[in-house]
Amino acid sequence: SDESPTLYRLEATLVQQERGKNVAEDTVVVDSFSTTIGFRSVEIQNRQLLINGQPVLIKGVNRHDHSPTGGKAVTLDEIRQDLMLM
Repeated sequence: SDESPTLYRLEATLVQQERGKNVAEDTVVVDSFSTTIGFRSVEIQNRQLLINGQPVLIKGVNRHDHSPTGGKAVTLDEIRQDLMLM
């Protein structure tokens, strides 16, 4: 209900990985935390996302990288060149 929302446990971990290493094996945990969160309502009004009645701004990009020479394997130079074009 609105007065007692279902609570969820949120856990976030920041890891650092060496370049060219396997993610599962070669990462170091830099920081982690956990907290309890709950949502009373999630809705869209007038093209605005509202969580618990408060507007939420979501920032980010959706990239699907593709290289003409390497397919899905995009080099760092190609990524830089794409970013310079944006």
